[in-house]
Amino acid sequence: MHLKISSKLFSLSSKKDIYLNGENLYSMEPANIVGDYCLKLIELKSGFVKALIVREINFLRDSFNIRLLSEGNFPILFCRNVRWKHNYNCVYNGNKYRIEEIKKKYVIIRNDIIIAKWIKVEYISFVEEDNFEILDSCNEIEFIISMCLIIYQKEIIKRNY
Repeated sequence: MHLKISSKLFSLSSKKDIYLNGENLYSMEPANIVGDYCLKLIELKSGFVKALIVREINFLRDSFNIRLLSEGNFPILFCRNVRWKHNYNCVYNGNKYRIEEIKKKYVIIRNDIIIAKWIKVEYISFVEEDNFEILDSCNEIEFIISMCLIIYQKEIIKRNY
């Protein structure tokens, strides 16, 4: 599967369009919930928020909470496991997931198997696109998209500095 997160470079809205295999199925909007910065993953067909991704920063580390709103509404905590790299890990549905930065590229690993990877950023006229490749066998697609949004958020922070 091909996942593309697309944003207009000069836009008053910070909404991002999310395409899965060329079809615009989701959007992402930043928001503040109780003072915490978060990203909302919205399914376009229903208009429902499917996931919230909250970045938590304290003195010693940063982490992300993913809250899938359609599956029990419990938080999934991604903690940074290497201080000088953007590597995060968690356990979800009995599987161990990791986001790792390897040679300035990101991969998503489930139980020691790479299931997704960040490919590149493309600039097409006034549009910026982050592209990901996801294994076709992944059935927890909103969770995988949420992890891709964490990578996207980390890359945006890098690009702005």
